Amino acid sequence: MTNSHDCNLRLIKGTGSWLLTLFLVVIFVSSGLHKIMPSPSVVESFQCWGYPDWFRVTLGIAELGASALLLIPSRASYAASFLATLMLGAIATHLRWQEYSGSVAPILLGAFCVVLMFVRRDPKMLTQNIMTMGDYQ
Repeated sequence: MTNSHDCNLRLIKGTGSWLLTLFLVVIFVSSGLHKIMPSPSVVESFQCWGYPDWFRVTLGIAELGASALLLIPSRASYAASFLATLMLGAIATHLRWQEYSGSVAPILLGAFCVVLMFVRRDPKMLTQNIMTMGDYQ
């Protein structure tokens, strides 16, 4: 019974992590494309915040690249941590300009990225790092 229970938990965790991954990929691909091929409202927002056009495009490219890396299991945790960091910048921007309702989406997306970062981490890498910690003392 334990093996069946463990198998079910792994299936649920795996399915849930992939659903969260696909959700984040869709959101960040859409966001990245909106920054690269912007509507006038996106350009106006970045200008109001004092950011140059190249910064908006760079963010869009970064979001698209990280979205692609989310789909690679060995890189998903790194991509999620990178996207969470980008969300910190988005949160700071909205709070700086007192756009409090605008900070809700980045807070939620950042939290989802942090969850994904831990769920999709490579357990072999974690074990390897723990086992080699004594080598540096």
